[in-house]
Amino acid sequence: MRYKPDKTRLCPCGCGLLCPTYYDATGRFKGYGRYAIDCPRLKYQKPNGCPQPDRRPIGTRRLAESRKGLFYREIKIDKGGKGWIYEHRHVMATLIGRPLSRREHVHHIDGNTLNNDPSNLALMNPSEHHSHHFTLHRWAKKHDSCVECGTIERKHVSLGLCQRCYARLVAKRLGYWP
Repeated sequence: MRYKPDKTRLCPCGCGLLCPTYYDATGRFKGYGRYAIDCPRLKYQKPNGCPQPDRRPIGTRRLAESRKGLFYREIKIDKGGKGWIYEHRHVMATLIGRPLSRREHVHHIDGNTLNNDPSNLALMNPSEHHSHHFTLHRWAKKHDSCVECGTIERKHVSLGLCQRCYARLVAKRLGYWP
């Protein structure tokens, strides 16, 4: 069967555009392209040119690991591969009625990152969020007070010692303290 180069072929997706016609270096007809070049329905394609269907509908939820052992839920809000955002950010944006900036953090009050109930979420700036997570509820991680003098008035330095007791320990090791 001979192809006739004057004939045209419509894109098979139904967009109505014409598929490209290919010729070799001598001008002989080689065939038609599989899909139209500017086909609007084929915006997201696999590398071989076949259309990649949008498999998950908008509103689909999935688990995503943020870092080792820390899981969040993502929700699909737009078509394509970049339409996924963290569900807690989506819930907070819906709650306050505007999109969140990158400099706004959403804190899970009970510590459960999968509990995205609006009553469990708090909006914070990065410094508030960091200080909330890294503020100790005790004098030190392993000690309730200085192991030498028993005070909690001075800041913890190291080895369960306050600033004064730690300075004394260092001075003793260096031979400056009797």
